Amino acid sequence: MSKTNGRIIGPYQDVNVSTANGVHSSFDQYTYKLEALWPYPPSVEISLSTSSLNETTNKDLVVTLNTTGYASGTQFTVTAENVSNFSSSDMNPYTGTITVSGDESSATGNTTLSVVQDQTDESPDTETFKVVVRGPSPATTVLAESGNVTISDTSTTAPSLSLSFYESAYGSDIDGISVYVVTFDAAGTSTTGSTEIYSRSGGNVGADWSQQTGSSYPSLSSGTKYRILFQHRKNNSGFRGDYAIDEVNISGTTYDFDSNATGWLTTTIHTGTLSTAWSNASQVPTTTGSVRGRWNRDTGTTPSSDTGPTSGFGGSGYFLYTEATSPNTTNPSWFWLFSPEFTA
Repeated sequence: MSKTNGRIIGPYQDVNVSTANGVHSSFDQYTYKLEALWPYPPSVEISLSTSSLNETTNKDLVVTLNTTGYASGTQFTVTAENVSNFSSSDMNPYTGTITVSGDESSATGNTTLSVVQDQTDESPDTETFKVVVRGPSPATTVLAESGNVTISDTSTTAPSLSLSFYESAYGSDIDGISVYVVTFDAAGTSTTGSTEIYSRSGGNVGADWSQQTGSSYPSLSSGTKYRILFQHRKNNSGFRGDYAIDEVNISGTTYDFDSNATGWLTTTIHTGTLSTAWSNASQVPTTTGSVRGRWNRDTGTTPSSDTGPTSGFGGSGYFLYTEATSPNTTNPSWFWLFSPEFTA
């Protein structure tokens, strides 16, 4: 295409979007713009899906660019940058690439930046940032900036972890008791660690129930899966080692075992290894019995004399206990009991 006034005002030339030099009539300009042949002044406009984010329910920020004067396929970089109390660790990703599509008269593209749930109470309790657009060449050139965006600091500290329970440690052969917080992977299928929160050595303190509590709890990140583990280690060949628990309260949830022991898992093998015990754990049975390494559910007295409780806590009801008679008279014997799963 050529100018209508090519030899009158300026030299004759063919015109396209890249070579529209010289002097042109208004008619030329109007025609070439309609046919997307006239060069558009480069411009970049940025728009955001919101100006207020938080760390839980509104974490995603959609960044959209609208451009003129840039060919389809042009890439731009967008980055969240500090205004106050903000750092790149507050978002993942905090930067992204936008490739616009369209033509030089109008092209658009978008990407998403996301807030990180950081389990930290910042002071002040908001972070403020802006989104800066750079590129395409040189990539350091700032082309546009957004208005300010705030992130409300939502406390994501894990709920308080606590344990209280009643124990009956009547029996001269009970030996060692330990209680642990055991953490698991995201799927809840593999153990990732354990922290002891209660222990006792020896029994023979009478058949009455006594309340115990945990201490030195681990700090768990929000979303961590965990179970409470009761471990009984019997290092003798005696049979007076029936250890029992009742009214177990874990982080506000109480289990009295009167109806069932749903979700409580126990081993039926001899092992001193946590991972092996967990991989072989199964539901606590509804009936009692002397099985290797197993916790049982029972009411009233346990089968052996001079050991175990005479009833559930409060004078009635069911409890969970370890039966110390054969085959659990082998030295040593291990009993593993895992609570239902909790999420911090």
